[in-house]
Amino acid sequence: MPSSSRSTAFPASSASAAAAAIGMRQAAGTPLVRPIPAQQPAQVRPATPVITVAALFADTHLPPLLASVERLAHSLGVPLTSRTIPASLARAGQVGRIGLPGEAVNSLLQQGVLISANFGGDPLAPVARLVRGLQRRTDVVVDVRPMLTLPGSPAAAEGWERDVLLFSHRTLERHPAVARSREADVAQARTRARDAAGLAYRLCTSESRKLVVVLPVGRGTRAQQGFVEALQQQAATAGLTPPRIVKAGLLTALLSGESGRERWLVASVIPIDELSAMIGESLGAVVPWPVLSYGRGASFYDLPVPCATEDPVPLLLVLVSLLQRSGRGELAQQLQAAVLMTCGARNRMAEELGVPLRVPFDAFVQGVVTNLGRAPFAPSTRDRRRAERAPQTVAGPVHDRLPAQPNRRERAARAMAVTAGCSMRRSAEMA
Repeated sequence: MPSSSRSTAFPASSASAAAAAIGMRQAAGTPLVRPIPAQQPAQVRPATPVITVAALFADTHLPPLLASVERLAHSLGVPLTSRTIPASLARAGQVGRIGLPGEAVNSLLQQGVLISANFGGDPLAPVARLVRGLQRRTDVVVDVRPMLTLPGSPAAAEGWERDVLLFSHRTLERHPAVARSREADVAQARTRARDAAGLAYRLCTSESRKLVVVLPVGRGTRAQQGFVEALQQQAATAGLTPPRIVKAGLLTALLSGESGRERWLVASVIPIDELSAMIGESLGAVVPWPVLSYGRGASFYDLPVPCATEDPVPLLLVLVSLLQRSGRGELAQQLQAAVLMTCGARNRMAEELGVPLRVPFDAFVQGVVTNLGRAPFAPSTRDRRRAERAPQTVAGPVHDRLPAQPNRRERAARAMAVTAGCSMRRSAEMA
């Protein structure tokens, strides 16, 4: 009786061919079972650094605007987080010579960036005093502010466009309650001037600018002389072009002439507000850029007042600067072009209507997003190089290329090493 199970029979030719192949592999020493290749570890892409900022505003209208800027950054694929420091700390806390609120100091050191709106306002206001106390806490060395011709202004229509970067070196503030020797003050002033000179030349190199030093009239001669010597020493060490030195009265003539079309970095010990007023007379209407202050472990953005509460451009330019400093130079250039393009369209519309035109913040941001891919010009080779370099980094607690001051033990060790070296040199000369 036939079996119910079915068996599959292979042709004799196939079986003999398989046996022959196995015999050839055994003769050649090839393993019958192919080994499984080792699994390669997956390439992990580096995480996008998160930009963290803290905000300290006296005006209650600015925190919602900062939230809108944060949403804009998220729509562009940039992780931006902000934390608001209560303004009540400036009114109820201890500010000035007594001390600083611990909550404000901790927030600043954790976020690394502080945004405020006090430039051009009352310096004796509580929030302004607290911001200055935080800047002294982090030893702010320089203040930087770009000065660009405002799009849509008469100067831009006539082709009188200027691009100037103001660089103000803060002199050492000697607190009357702190007992310090003259030698310690001189050493600290030299260190600050050397750090400021290095940062000035780094900005000149990364942005393809020429350096000019403005001498103040009748004051600040010793601090200015130390700053000029530090710049000249930095240029000689790095093999760069030494700075051009002019007096404050001749700066307007320099920028008003044909040489004003160059990209200048104007460095001085003159305060940034006085330097802005001096440059503004020769440039006319300019873009309301915030002031960027570099400290040791933190940086500060100070928006102009009252322009910050009425114009969305300064807060958007803070985002442009953060993108540039965090390594997203190409996106920063595109966003800056879109902001200036939208600002120019608003100014032209206001000129046609003959009345000041106040555009809501959300509507202006929507216009910026619309113009983001409509840049009226292609980036030049210089702008592409500037976008690729990414001078600073903002992710996490910021150390904006200003080295930390050595502590007392390190200074003592360096002094002992210098003394020992001098003693050995004297012994060798006597021998």
